[in-house]
Amino acid sequence: MIAGMHKHLPVVALALASALALAGCGGGGQGEGGTGGLTTAEPPPAGITIARTADAQGAAHVLSLELPAPALQAAMAQNSNFVVITRTTAPGSNPGAPLFVVNGDAAIGDWRFALDLAAQDDAATILVFKAASGSTVRTLAGQLTAWAEPGMFNADPQATQARLVKIVETAIANAADPALAPWYGDVAKALTDPAWNGVLVLNPSLTGLPAFVQARAAPGQRLAAQHLRIANPPIAGVAAGSSVAGLIDYPRAPVLGVVTPDDGNPLLLDLRALFMDSALARYEAQVRFRSPGG
Repeated sequence: MIAGMHKHLPVVALALASALALAGCGGGGQGEGGTGGLTTAEPPPAGITIARTADAQGAAHVLSLELPAPALQAAMAQNSNFVVITRTTAPGSNPGAPLFVVNGDAAIGDWRFALDLAAQDDAATILVFKAASGSTVRTLAGQLTAWAEPGMFNADPQATQARLVKIVETAIANAADPALAPWYGDVAKALTDPAWNGVLVLNPSLTGLPAFVQARAAPGQRLAAQHLRIANPPIAGVAAGSSVAGLIDYPRAPVLGVVTPDDGNPLLLDLRALFMDSALARYEAQVRFRSPGG
């Protein structure tokens, strides 16, 4: 766990654009619960750091976006914003031009998380930036008019909204289920807290797993997390790491690929892993083996 993760940000007069570190700059994050009077006269950054983490060997991992096009820069510069993104290229008069470029990944120990906006259907990543104190993620998800340029950042804004609302409402409903509350209570609290601001990565792909998990997965079994959550992302000039929270609930949400075990290979039936303060907080898994020819 990175030192200082339980500190909270004071009230800051910064929009999310200036609260996100310039790509390549040092950045640091604080724990959940920061609030903000969101105003800025600063120009939007040409690059932003979403998370600055370290793996089990101490190697640094930086998940960042380059913003070659002005559209996302302008959206991030708004005093209060809610930006939902499922596409990486511009529509309309400049089709195919990149809106942003994803660099790097996030690490919690030997768990590796990446943005995969090329994934399809319910497994596709949804990237959400919120800098809008006074409204919850749950409320803003249901108000398409509150989104920053939904048609620019989503090929089908209505379909994206339906997926986002479903993910949010399912997480909140799961938090009310006694069996699932220990896993979903943390994210449900963030989704229904008007003061929560930060970055949500819904359906991030898992590009690296600890050995004790990898040994239980069948060849070709692909997993994704339910979400990663970074509250009050790194502020430029603060040389610390990001406090990352998240949840894996496989195969409940989502499923990238399902395989059938053969030749005695294991099949990972269920995997739940809860991350808080950049550390694994809870874990459980169920595996089935099938004997050759059985």
